[in-house]
Amino acid sequence: MNKKLVILYIIFASYSIVSIFFNRPVTLDFIALFQLQGDALLVMTFNMLGVFPLYYLLVASTYEKQQWYVYVLFGLSFMFGAFATIPGLLLLKGNQKPLSKTQERFFMILPLTLLIMSIIGILFGNISDYFQLFLNDQFVHIMTIDFFILLLMPYVMGATGFPYVHLIKWRV
Repeated sequence: MNKKLVILYIIFASYSIVSIFFNRPVTLDFIALFQLQGDALLVMTFNMLGVFPLYYLLVASTYEKQQWYVYVLFGLSFMFGAFATIPGLLLLKGNQKPLSKTQERFFMILPLTLLIMSIIGILFGNISDYFQLFLNDQFVHIMTIDFFILLLMPYVMGATGFPYVHLIKWRV
């Protein structure tokens, strides 16, 4: 078990629980967000939180003989983000098997998708509006913290290079 990841998870979960007690309202229109309407930076962050679980499911598929609940946790990460992803990573066991051609392609396509989404969000988004939502909306606040946890998690675990080239060597 990786101690850095456990510490990151405890800090993230504690912060999220404490921030709930500050009673920020949720003012975001979720239907507009699902229809890709609204600020491009907000839509980018929300959509990237859907790409990260695909990436971590791909990581789990590179390990032999995973228990069913590991895949359930990675599946739940589509809804709960890092709250489900980090325990899933901590429960990965076994040796890694060689990558198939499809897995290799996805290991390149998913980070490129994240990069394209980032460029679009930064170019067409409004950072001041996003910052105001971050300060005043509970969902955007936790979603943003979750985004940065998922983004930085490979580096905390020791992966280097873009697009997480050495991601598969985490479990050393």
